[in-house]
Amino acid sequence: MTSPAPTNALPGSDRLAFTVSLGGGLVAPTPATVSPLLALDASFVLADRWRLGLVALFSFGGAVDVADEAGRTRGALSARDVTSLASGLFCTSGRLSLCGGLRGGLRIGIGTAAGPFIFQTRTAFAVAPTLGPAARLTFRFGRFFLATDVTGLVNLLTPALEVDGLSPSIGTPRFEGLGWLGAGLEVP
Repeated sequence: MTSPAPTNALPGSDRLAFTVSLGGGLVAPTPATVSPLLALDASFVLADRWRLGLVALFSFGGAVDVADEAGRTRGALSARDVTSLASGLFCTSGRLSLCGGLRGGLRIGIGTAAGPFIFQTRTAFAVAPTLGPAARLTFRFGRFFLATDVTGLVNLLTPALEVDGLSPSIGTPRFEGLGWLGAGLEVP
């Protein structure tokens, strides 16, 4: 009988799983200072260590009153954000795992204006590439898991949403902090 050839592969190194989770949290700063956030994460987990995936985030934003040159309120400008991020994280293995890495993608600000003295309305978009560090703490129980994610983003551009001829505008912040709790499922 011959014995199998020795291998240098780590246990579980050939393992590939798919995870999906849904969660809620907060983002700051926004026009409302802190805003609620919805998060959807879909990732491949390679060898129980590498987490590669996409995160879709929706922030409910906030609103600011807009005024003319004389200071009269004309209506309100509201903003919401949709952010799509690719992520690459390295994780510890086990029932409780900690991951760290980077996320990067696009942040799209969606602005609308409404009010009794705003006569031309349209939806405006402010697009900014974004990049930053990320951390994730996951607690697994069987195929299900609970996770908390924290991401700090640097928006590489800072476009603004505004109403023509009125102030103030809603600018894209240079730095943003996002955090959310989620629950999900792992499919081997």
